[in-house]
This record gives sequence, C-alpha cells and structure tokens, in this order.
Amino acid sequence: MIVAEDVHLTLGRQPVLQGVSLTVEPGRVVALCGPNGAGKSTLLACLAGEHPDCSHAIRYFGVPVAGIAPQIQARHRVVLEQSPLLSAEFTLSELIELGVPLEIASDTLVTFKAEAIAALGFNGREHQFVSSLSGGQKHRAHMARVLTLLRANRHLGHDCFLFLDEPTASLDIKHQILILKMVKDLAEGGVGVLVVLHDLNLAAAFADHVILLQEGRIAQAGAPQDVFTTDTLSQVYDTEIFVDRTDTGQVVIQPMLEAS
Repeated sequence: MIVAEDVHLTLGRQPVLQGVSLTVEPGRVVALCGPNGAGKSTLLACLAGEHPDCSHAIRYFGVPVAGIAPQIQARHRVVLEQSPLLSAEFTLSELIELGVPLEIASDTLVTFKAEAIAALGFNGREHQFVSSLSGGQKHRAHMARVLTLLRANRHLGHDCFLFLDEPTASLDIKHQILILKMVKDLAEGGVGVLVVLHDLNLAAAFADHVILLQEGRIAQAGAPQDVFTTDTLSQVYDTEIFVDRTDTGQVVIQPMLEAS
C-alpha cells in the first residue's frame, strides 16, 4: 500500500499541505475533493514522488519514496496529470506505447493497445495524430496510454497504483461515466486508485473513500455518505449546498437555490 503520514509542504512562503495523512490500498478508490486551492493536485503529486521536500513522509510498501529510484517508483504507480503535455507529434498508437517497459513482448503490447483503444472508443483511429483530437479526445487518448502502462506493469508482476488528476474534467457525461467505471473495475481487480475529482456527485457514486481537503488540511474523511453532508459541504465550499439521498441511498448533491 501507499501511505502518507503527516505531510507538510510549503511552496515559496505559502503552506500548501499541513499535516495530511492518508492510505491508498489495493482494491479501493480514494477520491480527493475540495475547493480550488485546497491542495488536491499537490497532494497527489506528493504521493507520486514528485516533491522531494515531503518524500520522507510518503511510503511505498513501507519504504520511504526518498529511497526508491524513480524507475522503480514508475513500476508501482501510473499517473495521469490534469493537463498532460506532449513535446513531440505522436499518433494515437505511438502515444499509447510511451513508457511501456521494454520487457513487454511485442505481441502482448499489441493486445494491450488494442484493448485500450477499443475501450476508449478509438477503433480505426490508431494512426491519427493526437494534435488533431479535441480536448476531451486527447484526455481519453492519454487515459488509453495510462491503461496500457498499468496493464504492462501488472503483467510484469508489479503491484500497481493509479493516480488520476481530474480525469473527467473535459469529458461529456457519457465518457465521464465510462472512465470512472473503468477505474472502478480496475480497483475491483486489485489496483489502488487515488483520483482528484471536483464533481462531488461522481465522487459519491464511484469512490469507496473520500478525503475532503480545505486549505491544505483534511476537513473530513470517510465513506461518501458520511463526508458529503449539507453542513460539511456548505462550510468547506463556503456556499449553500444541499445533500439529499435517493430511495436506494445514493447521495445527490446540488446547490441550494433561493425560492423566487
């Protein structure tokens, strides 16, 4: 498992994370939620080993990240940033191969790529340049890359975790649900998932555990139905929010509108 214990991080003179602790376990989806500037993306980056100043507080399987070589870290965690950047022109097929370990046999890679392409709705577009895709399509293309890399790492016998920073932000509702169903299926197959989500209804529907951040601290953590309450969300987001439940117990979150 991946454990963060009492993480503190200051960037410039600004405290960004203040005493944050959490665990990402295989088989569970952990959602990081909270207002803009709460520290969600920074916390995810810390857990991915990208901030040396807090690497002593992050442990992979009991070992501090500071003592794990980057290439070894990469075998155990796969990251999809909020705005992935490409330094060169790639076709979709070429993009999906990026980062895949050389130990993966070519026929196995072909299978993994084909399955990711089909799952993300890109059949017949393998040779299209990524630059020609829409914003939402580009994000799905990077998701196909991440899925392929994750499968490759697991194929080599590595316990693997998936870190996603706002994977649904640029997607329509069909593809939001598609992506999060994939994430849920991966968790059910033994992958530990940490995902930053602004959409609280999606977090309530797909996360096993929610961590609600506010100004770099954990305001509340637990099951979605326990964390997402009218009082807590209204306080953390500094706006009136109403939380209801369906007949099946599903949490439904909406703004509290004044009667006209």
